[in-house]
Amino acid sequence: MTIEAKITTNAEDVAKAFKDLQRRQLPFATARGLTILANDAKKAEAARMPQVFKIRSKRVPKGIRTKAAKKSDWPHNQKSVVGTLDDFMVQHETGKTKRPIKSRNLAIPGRKANVRTKTGKVKKSKKPRTLLGPTKVKKKPFVVTFKSGKKAIVRRQKKKRLPLLTLYIFENKARITARWRFRSSVKSLVQMRYEATMKRTLTDAVRTAKRKANLKATAKG
Repeated sequence: MTIEAKITTNAEDVAKAFKDLQRRQLPFATARGLTILANDAKKAEAARMPQVFKIRSKRVPKGIRTKAAKKSDWPHNQKSVVGTLDDFMVQHETGKTKRPIKSRNLAIPGRKANVRTKTGKVKKSKKPRTLLGPTKVKKKPFVVTFKSGKKAIVRRQKKKRLPLLTLYIFENKARITARWRFRSSVKSLVQMRYEATMKRTLTDAVRTAKRKANLKATAKG
């Protein structure tokens, strides 16, 4: 996963308060609790995404994945993980200044330019090179230079000279703002649900331990 939040527990301290029979259930109980919290965080982040971003594809929320905690890692290294597979989402968490790699400038789509597909990708026929290439269209896009010195690809909306529709603006860099707040959101959710979740899984574990103990006693009798 390209970005992740780890959820850990103080299981070693808790274990001291349990009897030997009950303690056998702790690794499973804490692993289950941590995994439940990770899955809760996954669902919450997927639901929160549309509030922060314009989601064009279901693939992005589905990119949030979890790793279950292992009872074999108890007590020192037990953890569950929730994160995203998408590198570009990491940029929205950490912030980044994006610069051109193969060209002089970045071509940033205009606000009202309909150049993307439903999944968010730029249509092949709407890419800057294609628009400015040898195409037979009535309202052919062209490059203009504003008073500020910035250049843009525009297209006339009517037969008259104005108004112009801005398809792309050329920038030598673009700042991606850190606005996802993934880590802090997951941390807040875990802090809010940790006690109740662990209490539930530990109670289930104790109940299981007692049931097994009763079965053994019955078998011996």
